[in-house]
Amino acid sequence: MSGNGPTGTDDSFDIFTHLGTHKGTYWFGGYPANPYASFRFELFGASDPASGTAYGGIGLQGNDAALYTLGEWADGETVRFLLRKNRMAQDGWIAANWIPYWQPWHLPNLDITLVPRVPFPVVLPMTPDPVGDFDRFAYTVGAAGAHSRIYIQGALTDYFSGGPLAPVDLSNAVVSN
Repeated sequence: MSGNGPTGTDDSFDIFTHLGTHKGTYWFGGYPANPYASFRFELFGASDPASGTAYGGIGLQGNDAALYTLGEWADGETVRFLLRKNRMAQDGWIAANWIPYWQPWHLPNLDITLVPRVPFPVVLPMTPDPVGDFDRFAYTVGAAGAHSRIYIQGALTDYFSGGPLAPVDLSNAVVSN
């Protein structure tokens, strides 16, 4: 009744980091005429990373992007990838290889560190998020992929779409199984 007036829901929300640092307060724009608001959202924190996957290479030299996974790495299931872009305009990509290799390789001329072995047999374009500073990709795991170890890294570059390599940024790695 009467919107959210009776609930007393404030027309603002706060964002905190996982360590509890306050990042800011944001308003929906209704205050002071309508000081109440609500919105629907879904939290995925409990499923991060996707089951059947692990993060690796966090904090690699030169890599400022971040690749997150949600879902379940199992036959017929969907794993969603989210690549934080840090306001880079370059295209987002998923680069993957199944060759067993876990020796990060720093390229000082580009100040990036590769984790999956190159060349990448699989390079998939991500879709820009219309609201946030992220690119997204949904992958339906097949029977072969469900039982394979795959090394995955997010890449921000125009190279895979026919443009120049630099500017470029890479993410941490994700390893399945």
